[in-house]
Amino acid sequence: MPQDTGPELVSFHEAGHAVGISVAFRDAAWLPYPPPPVRVRSVEVVESTPGQWTGNCVGTNIYSTAWPESRIAPRYRLLMEAQVSIHLAGGIAEAIHRGERRRREVLAFAKLYCHADADLTLAAGVVADLRRLRRYDEQRLVDRTLAVLLAHWPAVEALASALIENRRIEGDHVEQIIDHSMIGSASAAATEKQQLTAEEADLIKTLERMEGRKLTEQEINLSLDQARAIGEL
Repeated sequence: MPQDTGPELVSFHEAGHAVGISVAFRDAAWLPYPPPPVRVRSVEVVESTPGQWTGNCVGTNIYSTAWPESRIAPRYRLLMEAQVSIHLAGGIAEAIHRGERRRREVLAFAKLYCHADADLTLAAGVVADLRRLRRYDEQRLVDRTLAVLLAHWPAVEALASALIENRRIEGDHVEQIIDHSMIGSASAAATEKQQLTAEEADLIKTLERMEGRKLTEQEINLSLDQARAIGEL
């Protein structure tokens, strides 16, 4: 819930959270429960006091520390990472809008200028669960979040623009804006993917050798998005 001197930065921050939620549920290969019909219930920016703006994104968690202890298991890891990524997405989206998208600098920038510390405080329980699995890797989570946001940046921009204009957007309209933006960029992404098939195949083979197993479709898509975001493809 950041505060700043104008609605634009707060709008990009909250749009980042909303797109992070939407993409997490779209990409989930497995959920322990049926997904909700509306993932993001509302997004808003408010002038809390003259010249000071705050924002809020209300949505469904894809992972919760309130679940039974059986949640501490490898099959929940991707959901844990997705939840941390949702929390990171606000500050990182704001950092991208401010011009910072370098993978090893973006989190420090977001903590300093984009209220990412407050977002990470909300993710502390999930981070603790990842540590219990011995799978917490902060840079991996930053790379994941950066890749998701850059891959769907038209959706972040469209939602932020709508927030600047309307101040509040309800859930159904949030998904409509995201859907429309993703459709608009899908054909360009598909063309690029065809041109990189050989490189992608080599990368996936390397990752599978490192993991000692076949990657899921979600893991493959995420790995490719991360590689593109950091310039490896």
